[in-house]
Amino acid sequence: MSVRRATAIFALWLVPASLLAACPVSNVRVGLFDFPPLYHLSATGEAEGQLVNLLDEVMAEAGCTWQPRFFTDTPSAGKSIFQGSVDLMMAIRHPLMEPRVFYGSLPLTQLELNLYHGPATPAAHGPEGLKDKRVAVIRGFGYGGLINQLLPAAAAIDLTVAQSHSEAFSLLFQNQVDYVLDYRGPSDAVLATGSPVPVTWTPWGSEDLFFLVSKHLSDPPALLQALEQALRRVRP
Repeated sequence: MSVRRATAIFALWLVPASLLAACPVSNVRVGLFDFPPLYHLSATGEAEGQLVNLLDEVMAEAGCTWQPRFFTDTPSAGKSIFQGSVDLMMAIRHPLMEPRVFYGSLPLTQLELNLYHGPATPAAHGPEGLKDKRVAVIRGFGYGGLINQLLPAAAAIDLTVAQSHSEAFSLLFQNQVDYVLDYRGPSDAVLATGSPVPVTWTPWGSEDLFFLVSKHLSDPPALLQALEQALRRVRP
């Protein structure tokens, strides 16, 4: 258990029971995957990251405890929340997920989606600009449904599905692809470790992240309301 999470739980013990609202779920199971700097596994196997820190504060404010459950990719985490083996996720809106979960209305943070490429490679501002180009995407990422605009054009786009953010950029460094479509946070983490070639990017838009609550809970809106009310208090 991280020091921050242990501190948050200890803080719950110090609050008088009369002032502490009962959490709608006894121990909230949160589905996470590797997405630095928002959330990822530390070298010691602990959940850490910017949204993990925020979640610690929100859960403590709501009178809840929580436990992370890490998955290899977004679809695996999504399947678990659909089936009810996790109670909560933090993700962007996606057309395949919206009918199957309860989405919150308060943004947690914003993701920037960029198209990364070498300085000599022409910028492309949409799927139509990628015709006959080699493009790497990250396994498990739907990019808010944008991937559906790339797949039908697979005959015109040489699409490579990389197993990780680092693998996608390795393909770019080795000139095996012309572009990498990825979010800024994980991309910054990869590029911060060093790039053997110059890399620039073209903005492709942004998406807000929200709480997602499983429909398998006995009262999903109650948990969502408790967390968003707590979010308003810890981050006015």
